Amino acid sequence: GAPRFATLAKMSEIEVPERVAEAGARAREQVKVETNLAPGVMMLDTLSKLTEKPGMFVSEKDGTWDRILQMASSRLESAKGTDEYRLWNQMADGMRATLARMAMEVGNLAAAEQDRALHLIADPYGGLHGLPDSVEVARKKHQLLGEFLKAGLEGPQGPDGQSRVQARLKGILDKLDTEAPLPELKGTMSPAEDKLIKEMMAQGKSRRSIQAAILKQRGGQ
Repeated sequence: GAPRFATLAKMSEIEVPERVAEAGARAREQVKVETNLAPGVMMLDTLSKLTEKPGMFVSEKDGTWDRILQMASSRLESAKGTDEYRLWNQMADGMRATLARMAMEVGNLAAAEQDRALHLIADPYGGLHGLPDSVEVARKKHQLLGEFLKAGLEGPQGPDGQSRVQARLKGILDKLDTEAPLPELKGTMSPAEDKLIKEMMAQGKSRRSIQAAILKQRGGQ
């Protein structure tokens, strides 16, 4: 038994440092991910608080006209650099960078999915589809954004962790289309719209971004 024992001892000697090194690399990777993404949690907290400030978003019950007035007011305040809007813009920019990094580095998501993740940030300016989000939609988006950040912070753990975290992130993005859907595109596409669809698809834009761009061109209807 001695030679066999010696062989096993030798194997475990080789194996242990390798395992330790691998665990150390994983831990370092996780810390790197958390350092990159942790500010996202603070940004989300700030965005969520700003969402509830009177005048930032209007309710779905207020109708289209109020939302158009709100959009004009928000754009004006943003251009003037009013404190709340300046803070919103800083947090939203930081969040876009965080989401892009998470979708790429943690989720290894395709370009269209990376693009779709940016829709998790509420839009007070109507830049995405011609009308700003209502306060109800903003809340739903930020709830999903929180889930997305949490899934990313937990990271790919264990065997096939990468594909599991990827599936989780994609699942959260799918909820966006059920919980905060964009208005459906009615009628047939014009030649200009067909051209836009082809161009955006070539750029790796998501179906949601394409739908938003056409709605914006049509005046948010």
